[in-house]
This record gives sequence, C-alpha cells and structure tokens, in this order.
Amino acid sequence: AAGTKAAAFAALLRVLSVGFDAPAVKIRWVAILGALSLLSMIGGNVIALAQTNIKRMLAYSSIANAGYLMLAVAAGGDDAAGIGVVYFYLAAYALMTVGAFIVAAMVGRAGEEGDGYALDAYAGLARRRPLLAAAMAIFMLSLTGIPPTAGFIGKFYIFRSAVNAGMYGLAATGLVASVIGAFYYLRVIVQMYLREPGASPAPAPLTAFEILALSVGAGGTIYLGFFPTALLDLARSLA
Repeated sequence: AAGTKAAAFAALLRVLSVGFDAPAVKIRWVAILGALSLLSMIGGNVIALAQTNIKRMLAYSSIANAGYLMLAVAAGGDDAAGIGVVYFYLAAYALMTVGAFIVAAMVGRAGEEGDGYALDAYAGLARRRPLLAAAMAIFMLSLTGIPPTAGFIGKFYIFRSAVNAGMYGLAATGLVASVIGAFYYLRVIVQMYLREPGASPAPAPLTAFEILALSVGAGGTIYLGFFPTALLDLARSLA
C-alpha cells in the first residue's frame, strides 16, 4: 500500500511538473487535484472514524493521506520546494503506515476468525506487550500529526505550502480532517493504555524481521520529527 502510493505520486509529480507545466494547463490540474484532495481528506477520515476493524480503519486512513499528498502536489508540485514536501511526506507515510500494519498483523494473527483485527483486541495491549504498544502509539501519534513525529512535520509543510499558494479553504479543510482523524487514531492508544485487558490471546513472539521493521519504522518516525532537514534537502535535490 505504501510502496504503490509512493511510486504513483512520484510518477504523477514528474508528469505534471514536466509535461503539464504550461500556466493555462496548470490551472486546470490544480483545480482537479484540489477537488480530489478535499473529497479524499474528508471522506477518508469520516469513513475511517466509523470503523471498528483496524485493517479497514488503516485502509480508509490511507485515502485521507492520499488527499494530503494531492493537496501538496496542487499547492507546490511544480517547483523543487513543493516536490520536496511531497517526497518527505511520502517517506514519513511509508514509515508510519508499514509500522502500523505490522502491529495490526501481529495482533490480528493472535485472534480467531478475524477477531484479532477488532479494536477491542487492543484493550490492555500495553500491559501484555508494552514494546508492541509503544511502537503502535508512535505510529498513531505520527498519523495524527502530533509532534515530535514525522507526520507532524509533513503535515505542517503541506498546510504551509497550501497557505503560501493561497489555498486557504483547502488548508482549513485539511486541518479539520486531521482533527477528525485524531479521534480514531487516538482511540487505539486509549484502548492500549487505558482499557483493561480482555480475553484476547497475547500476540505471538516477534520475529527478527518484525523487530527490525518496527525499529526502523518507529525510530525513523521519531528521527524525522526531530531532524527533518536532511531528508527535505535530499528530496528537493531529487526534484
């Protein structure tokens, strides 16, 4: 999910910035991407809010994140700075989404008949598997856009690009959509840390690959929250 989205947006940026950079044409695709961004940010977050299955919640959340990326492309996708913001958020999105799906798979495979993917399966996870819960908390905070995480830095630059481009309505919509998203992301953290453990079995022991993937995801998410400049500079140089 993260890989295909990254490849698709990288290709979209190249096509728009090289093949459709004429002012008269740009006005049209900016308007189209702006409308798609609005629908994706609001629709993805609202539908995700109603989900009680972690996989479906993350799936609809990815629609909302695609909306943020389209906003970044529409706001500044024709210059190096704007393209750098898109690439940075793609990297941040890949880290936090892959990490969240790994945790979901770990908890899910411990359940029976899909029950492991219910939000209730995360009740008291911090007491049963504290490291797994801590990693999931980092990913949820980053997806929410709370500092100091890569998700916060990414959304900050996206909304700033929108404001600088005069897209005040879309920037405000993105902020409202992020608030909606906070309800279902933080709901997972509440389940893990404030709810009593249920009857769900403990997740199976982590494999070496899973430990490595979670460490890279959680560590990278925090690192980019504190030190985003190097990746931003690299992303701009690739534009």
